[in-house]
Amino acid sequence: GQTYVVSANEGDSRDYDGYSEEVRFRAKDVKLDRMAWPNAPLVFDLVGDVNITLANGDSDGDGDLDEIYAFGSRSFSIWNGATGALVYDSGNELEVISSTHPEYAPLFNRSNSASSKRRNRTDDKGPEPEALALGTMSGKHYAFVGAERSGGIYVYDITNPAAPIYVHHHNNRDTATGDGDLGPEGVVFIPYSESPSGVDMLVVANEVSATITVYHVYDAQLDTNTTPIGVPMVSVGENLNIYPNPTSGKVNISSTDARIRSITVMGLTGAVLQQADMLDAKHYTMDLGNLQGQVFILHIATDKGDYRQVVMKP
Repeated sequence: GQTYVVSANEGDSRDYDGYSEEVRFRAKDVKLDRMAWPNAPLVFDLVGDVNITLANGDSDGDGDLDEIYAFGSRSFSIWNGATGALVYDSGNELEVISSTHPEYAPLFNRSNSASSKRRNRTDDKGPEPEALALGTMSGKHYAFVGAERSGGIYVYDITNPAAPIYVHHHNNRDTATGDGDLGPEGVVFIPYSESPSGVDMLVVANEVSATITVYHVYDAQLDTNTTPIGVPMVSVGENLNIYPNPTSGKVNISSTDARIRSITVMGLTGAVLQQADMLDAKHYTMDLGNLQGQVFILHIATDKGDYRQVVMKP
């Protein structure tokens, strides 16, 4: 059979100390090539206040932009795994679905903070589709795409990679206040054969709200009666680092100014799967390689307090 690669196209930029490629498309900040853009003032007026990159566009190296590159493809794509050729791209469909949805339209292009306003991400990178999981149900292949900014999961039937079919959209945010699951960063599909409930499941880890939500999936529809599981990110001042996350097996827990007393690994139901006690160390490596499951909660007890972190093992 043919292998395909599915990508969620967040469209992120490089923004480091000492270097940032991102700039607002304004005449005072961007210099356009006069030959390529003879009507530059009109271009600035028509394009609007969007973010662009300065890393590309100066094709002749003379210090001005011959081409304009904006951020955020705002889509998901399917590629031929052998040739790298683009097979499908959803274009602006995620935004069309969100903006016209009978329930979630008030959340269209809101950012991942409760106080954000509708459409405030439209001139930036839009919904930023970042989280992605693939699953097979009843002989069909599905893609679950999470939007980091506006939130929510989009479900597509990708059995025919050249012509995916939109199936379902769910956003676990309050349409009035903007509260709820904020910033879906990781998504894991658990098939019924590996699920503790015997039903296909989707697990969503939300970076900003520090919550994980577990959905049962029936006929590619998310069971919206599922209750989120809160995982508080408690700050206790110990500068605790947990890496890598996601992990293929081993997780390092280290601190610069606290003593780690114990580490407990729990499953989504709260069951203790693994434990290390009486450590009294600033660094410890936990091996999750033999544990069944793909999403775990680490409870780290230190001499300055407790800390919890969701760890994913795809």
